[in-house]
Amino acid sequence: RLEENDIEGARTAIRNSLQILIDKLIPNVIVSEQANESKNFPKKLKKLIAEIREFLHYGGPHPGSAPRTTTEMIFSLTIEIIRYIAKMIETKQIVLKEGD
Repeated sequence: RLEENDIEGARTAIRNSLQILIDKLIPNVIVSEQANESKNFPKKLKKLIAEIREFLHYGGPHPGSAPRTTTEMIFSLTIEIIRYIAKMIETKQIVLKEGD
């Protein structure tokens, strides 16, 4: 959507993707026993993703369309968070609950 210059559509898609991480992934994250991570890792990750998602809500009256640069930044951060989570799973720092 960004390539098509649909900034609002891109923001909506990113916001929805981040919400899926919050609703579906984070509740299933378990910190491994051998991990050096805090047991509060899922809670902190959820807070981080929620704060990043807030960048896509700029409520109230505002001039013009949504800023492309902010949208691109949030898009990049979202990709990096997904890579980070994948790396944490790959290195067995976290595991996902089975069956959900």
